[in-house]
Parts: sequence; C-alpha cells; structure tokens
Amino acid sequence: VSAICVGRWIYRANANAHTLSDAMMISPGWSVGWYFIPIASLFKPFQAMRETWQVSVCPSDPYSAPVPAVMRIWWGLWVA
Repeated sequence: VSAICVGRWIYRANANAHTLSDAMMISPGWSVGWYFIPIASLFKPFQAMRETWQVSVCPSDPYSAPVPAVMRIWWGLWVA
C-alpha cells in the first residue's frame, strides 16, 4: 500500500511539473518506472526527482535551481 501511494505521489508531482515547463526530459510514467529497472534504479529515479524539484522551484530556468543537500542525502540512504 505504501509503495502504491508513494508511486502515485511521484507520478502526480512529475505530471504537475510538466505543466509548468516543457524542458523536462523524464515523463511521469518513467519517473515511477525507473524504480523497477535493475541497474537504472540506482540513479534514474534520483534524476527524475531532481528534475521535478528544479522545475517546481524555477519553471523558467529549471537547470539553474540548486538541488538541496537533503535530496542527495535521501537518495544516498535509499540506495544504501
């Protein structure tokens, strides 16, 4: 149940970010789907969350927005 709720949240957050900017490379479906691909699951979900964060913070120039340290710590703990 928890995995379904988190997956839906990630999907919706990415879909909402897509409405803010056309600069996004990872689709809402793949932002969840990358968790299930063996090797890619080590780095692609982080890229999707980073992209969603950056577009949410600064839709006009998303790649200039810094990634907070807590996001990197969260991903490090997730992978560990």
